[in-house]
Amino acid sequence: MNKDVTITVANPAGNITIFVKTPIKKDCYQKVANALLNQTNYNAEQVAFVLNKKKIGVDAHLDMSGLEFCGNATRSYGLILAKMGIGKSDENNNIINIVKISGADNPITTISNPNTGFAKVNMPIPKAIEQYKYDVTLVDLDGIVHLVLDINNYPVSTFDKIKNEFYEAYNPPAFGIMYYDGTTSFMIPVVYVRDVNTTYHEGSCGSGTVALTTSLSKDLKNGTFTYKIKQPDGIIESTVEKKNGAIISVSIEGIVEIYDEKTVTIKI
Repeated sequence: MNKDVTITVANPAGNITIFVKTPIKKDCYQKVANALLNQTNYNAEQVAFVLNKKKIGVDAHLDMSGLEFCGNATRSYGLILAKMGIGKSDENNNIINIVKISGADNPITTISNPNTGFAKVNMPIPKAIEQYKYDVTLVDLDGIVHLVLDINNYPVSTFDKIKNEFYEAYNPPAFGIMYYDGTTSFMIPVVYVRDVNTTYHEGSCGSGTVALTTSLSKDLKNGTFTYKIKQPDGIIESTVEKKNGAIISVSIEGIVEIYDEKTVTIKI
């Protein structure tokens, strides 16, 4: 069956995301997402669905195709809203929006500039940061769990083995491994989404960046700590604020490119 869907595509540091604005039933997410991802001219890594929900204090509702959480998708859609003239201006002439996204317990605040493409999101504070193995850190975020490890000890080819071992004990909707080289501040994110059974070597990963920077700052007690994390297709800046050893806030930011809205025909 052919179906016409209206989409907007965003490129946050290479983590290309397709936003579907046509209403889609949840049980069709996987079919629609796979059809769009198979259209290789987009080079997209993930699909988000815009929901026609109304709630006071929330500017938009999003579902990721696997009902996971995604920071890059959240900040990208905040910028899309700002370009549509939706949101409130702050003292720096940025636009603030509130987005409710799958995998996050609470609505998320985005800050963006429709003229420059700047897009920032205040991320959920990790639920847990703990040692998974003696040299591997587990960071549990809303809707996704990441492992942070040294790429010099664990090559990217270890992903499937580690993922399969992990799912014997845990069953999160999404799982990532952030392969990090501390000498170059370079990270390779690999992410698996359970409900659509897809694994992507991503151009960048917002929640993975938070997992890494909160891991890097886990032994620091007080202050504001900013990291620029190089990734295969771009750089994401993350700021972690701590007080008495506790994380008070964490954000990611950077430039996002938004492409024109269009209607495409897919076969599902």
